Amino acid sequence: MTDTNNSRIDTELRFAIREWLVRLHNWRLFVALAGVIFVFTWLAPFGTDARLSGWELPLYWTLAIGLNSPLGALVLPMSVFFARTAAWSEWVGVLVGALLVALPGTGVVLLLEAWLAAPLTMAWDLAYVYASVALVHVIIGYLTQEALQRRQPLAAHKAQHLAPFLARLSPSLGPNLLHLRMRDHYVEANTEAGSELILMRFGDALNEVEGIEGARVHRSHWVARSAVRRLLREDGKMTLELTNGTRVPVSRSYRQAAIGLRI
Repeated sequence: MTDTNNSRIDTELRFAIREWLVRLHNWRLFVALAGVIFVFTWLAPFGTDARLSGWELPLYWTLAIGLNSPLGALVLPMSVFFARTAAWSEWVGVLVGALLVALPGTGVVLLLEAWLAAPLTMAWDLAYVYASVALVHVIIGYLTQEALQRRQPLAAHKAQHLAPFLARLSPSLGPNLLHLRMRDHYVEANTEAGSELILMRFGDALNEVEGIEGARVHRSHWVARSAVRRLLREDGKMTLELTNGTRVPVSRSYRQAAIGLRI
């Protein structure tokens, strides 16, 4: 039982990391990042306006935030995931994650200080930098979690009416379901925004997506019609290439259903 639980946790953790990596490729993230850099450069908090001037100030915040953001994007979702696994509040996960990521984040800031200003060596200065970096990550983590949990009641109602399964997905994944895959006792749901594991039987999931145009193409796979890019035949085997690049196997008993998706 322990091995099974460890395997499940490992699978869910990999999917949690994958979701955040997918978000790193979202253009909105870069727009938001540019906005954060602009605000910090303009406000010049933590005394940076007194230590830096001219081109140093925008360069400082561009590097500080630009290098800290990927660290937070990797550590914070893992921390939140483990908090959920331990039945703790997600905000505990955000706090712990911020305190952890602030360690390498402080190293980044210290290098910038040594390069652009003066090396910080006093214990008080080091503690102040660590607390400042941790506070920024707490704020960003809090805002990120709030954005992910924000729901749009009308859209959710429409989605649930169309296909009840969509109401099970996190709001951040959106309603554009591409592909379902059976994974032991879980169903892997893939949308245009990423993936998520749902604890339920595959047969029940198929019943809940009847409102979406698509078909079961394999014992373990269901595909939406809108997700199919092309039908491939290689060495007598048939596969479907989806719009996100995934290739889904088609079993003999479901070939007609797969072909129907391309008609």
